[in-house]
Amino acid sequence: MNPEAGFLPEEDTVYRITAITHQEKRKDRLSVFLNGKFALGIAANTNVAFPLTVGQLISGKQIRVILFHEAFEIAKEQVIHFLTIRMRSQREVELYLRRKQTETAVTHRVIQYCLEHRYLDDRAFASAFIRDQFHLNKSGILKIQSALRQKGISSEIINELLKSMEPEIDELTIAIKVGEKKLKTLTDEKTRKQKLMRFLLQKGYKSETVIKAVSRLLTMR
Repeated sequence: MNPEAGFLPEEDTVYRITAITHQEKRKDRLSVFLNGKFALGIAANTNVAFPLTVGQLISGKQIRVILFHEAFEIAKEQVIHFLTIRMRSQREVELYLRRKQTETAVTHRVIQYCLEHRYLDDRAFASAFIRDQFHLNKSGILKIQSALRQKGISSEIINELLKSMEPEIDELTIAIKVGEKKLKTLTDEKTRKQKLMRFLLQKGYKSETVIKAVSRLLTMR
């Protein structure tokens, strides 16, 4: 639970705090010694929340509570930094903490904290993701839906957002613009229709959109 020590106290055991020292490399952290041995490292803020003094008797259960709080604070700060880079879905944050080998209970607490403070909002994330993927990356709706599902967004949220955003998402117009650029690179008249359709399908446009777009593009030439 504590990355600075392999110490995991027995809940029913009582320990005596024999020393508390500032760490040499990180003055914002404290080293806590129990029964004469280094046991755990904690942030100075943790010691404010759970005041510890030399000579104090403390149970293993109390220490575990402190260790959980410390692990939560570390994971919380990691996630907040992770979220400052760009918006993330809840699943992305869960996977991030899993890669950090964060305990399940700590992960659940961090996720709850982020939800309560609106650092995480799958609906807002999905809405921004759809706009970026459609307008900036020119991805089709099918590709966007698949990407959102991989990020843990529910089909209910995806469908609701796509329906509400229909007025601003003109897939056919975008497909024609994307296809027009691609068509300029296709010089073989025998294969250009097939290649153009395959290209647009790979971009995630719906089949009916691709058929209409290709028909218009070839008619325009």
